[in-house]
Amino acid sequence: MNHFTLTCKDEETTGGIRDTPALTLSSVCSRWRRNVLSMPSLWSGISLACRQSMSGTDGYDEKLPFILDILLRRALPHPLTIAIDVAADFEDFKHPVLTRLTNDTHRWRSFTLQSDTDGLLSLFEHRDPALNPPNFPLLEILDLRIIMEDDSDLNMFVHTAPKLKNIVVPRIPTRSSLEFSIFAPLAHLEFWFPYVDEIQNITDNCHCLLSLKTEEAVHSDEEESPPNPTPCRTVNSLILLHDSAGSKDCSIFPYLTLPSLKTIHLERGNQVMRQADWTNFDCFMAFLSRSSCSLTTLSIQSLALADLKLIVLLTHLPTLLDLCVDDSYVLPEASPITDQFIDSLHVHRTNSHRPIIPRLQFLKLDVGASTFGDASVTDMVRSRWLPKFRVSGGIGALGRLSAGVYDQVSKSRRGRGCV
Repeated sequence: MNHFTLTCKDEETTGGIRDTPALTLSSVCSRWRRNVLSMPSLWSGISLACRQSMSGTDGYDEKLPFILDILLRRALPHPLTIAIDVAADFEDFKHPVLTRLTNDTHRWRSFTLQSDTDGLLSLFEHRDPALNPPNFPLLEILDLRIIMEDDSDLNMFVHTAPKLKNIVVPRIPTRSSLEFSIFAPLAHLEFWFPYVDEIQNITDNCHCLLSLKTEEAVHSDEEESPPNPTPCRTVNSLILLHDSAGSKDCSIFPYLTLPSLKTIHLERGNQVMRQADWTNFDCFMAFLSRSSCSLTTLSIQSLALADLKLIVLLTHLPTLLDLCVDDSYVLPEASPITDQFIDSLHVHRTNSHRPIIPRLQFLKLDVGASTFGDASVTDMVRSRWLPKFRVSGGIGALGRLSAGVYDQVSKSRRGRGCV
């Protein structure tokens, strides 16, 4: 409970300060007020929505600097979490509230900017000229959801944010002039529209990177054969967004080798129905083989994949503990969740001597099929839960199952069970 929203009223907004639990709690009684005032972290989150008009006939505009001053003073020296949402028609970057926030960049721990335009440089244009250039000594998280036309947005933080560990950007702009040193100390990087040379630079130079989120499809300025990728031995979490028209010629997998990988999330990149089989399955299997990683978590969302391919994949993941399969936005005939897949998880219904994913502890299935094999799922769970079956099968106990059935057309849930 440490995030607050300071809303700048416009013609389409009712106005008023929203989502201010600290102010609300401090008004309950004198004891609650003392407790809330003694916790500066509750006052340290400030979210500002900038709209076309920041003036109102009720004096709301005049109150904003006063309200902001209260939040900043009660936060004491606690590092700030700043979130600014700038509408496309907003132009008043000299507003005193914005000026006050940008004057205090030395207190920012987290900064999020969401804008339909490139609003970062405009944000700092009216900063107090008597102050030194913006400095971010405490900044750890930088989330820029803006249109980035050049490198100036990121270069602003290259030598001014020594503690920066987490960057989210829509893309890495103009790769030739950007100082890539800004990415070297990162623990988490999230960006879209990846290029081949960017992926290679990341794996070659980001020796502290723990998690990476980007798109499965990569882009290249020229056709070239994938080189032997440099192993990136620190990344343990990979999140890839796939679209409905994947191609082997643009897959990211040939450019990655991640021997320390523990978690993979294959997430839906758009809301288009999948009906053709996933074309990058072989690239994915080669990536896993090359990485020789001990994967513990696999999440597959909206991926058209033959059930036999999913079974083959799981036979190569004996260390897997958590498995999630969601077939939303996949035509029923292309869904990997079939009776054959469920039977393959059964301890005594497999042709091999040892059941697949023997260490499985958590299984989550979101199914859009018109019918759901409750009985086969129940038998499979019993075989992985009751001791008399598990001992003979030599596998660990399934600790939790979550199964949901939804309507493929409306995407609304028809039911969910969890044991």
